Amino acid sequence: MKKSIPFYTFILLLSMCVFSVLLPYPIFSRYTNSTESQISKASNYHETEVEQTDPAGNLVLDINWSDGINNLLEIGSSYELYDFSTSQYFSVTRIGGNAHADIVPTSEEDYLFIKENLSDSKCVPVVLVYNSTTIIPASLSPYMHGYSDLDGTYFGHYCLHFKNSQMHSTKTIDTCHQKAIKEAKKQANTVFDD
Repeated sequence: MKKSIPFYTFILLLSMCVFSVLLPYPIFSRYTNSTESQISKASNYHETEVEQTDPAGNLVLDINWSDGINNLLEIGSSYELYDFSTSQYFSVTRIGGNAHADIVPTSEEDYLFIKENLSDSKCVPVVLVYNSTTIIPASLSPYMHGYSDLDGTYFGHYCLHFKNSQMHSTKTIDTCHQKAIKEAKKQANTVFDD
């Protein structure tokens, strides 16, 4: 009996090797039915490139909301927005949003700037300054609505739309915002061109 244990162990290991060659693991994997798009999305999650591609100038990031901007803009982080109509910067903090960014002004001064300068338009072309060389065309909806969970400072939030972002309630792409984003991109290429 003692002589047969190594023999049966050898047979078991040999059969496992043959089985693994003939029927490799992916056949049993539940991921074998993934589409190329799903695999690409999983591989690129949190890997949006924002590297400076032109050392002589600014990078105007032209990507869809769902292709990476949502992951780049961390909830709780503050960003500078540039308004073309006044040539002024103001600061906002992202508080949430998954179809587009929900934001609040970072300070009372920023709140007054928006209220006094931008509230006469539904969709304001702006750019978000991501870092010292990267900007993202956007459209601000300058009317406070809904909720805000920042210490009760504000009774609502603003919406900040990006390329192909959607409305939260209808999950549709708003044409006014998309037109403003195209205008912001056009102006950004002029204003921020070194």
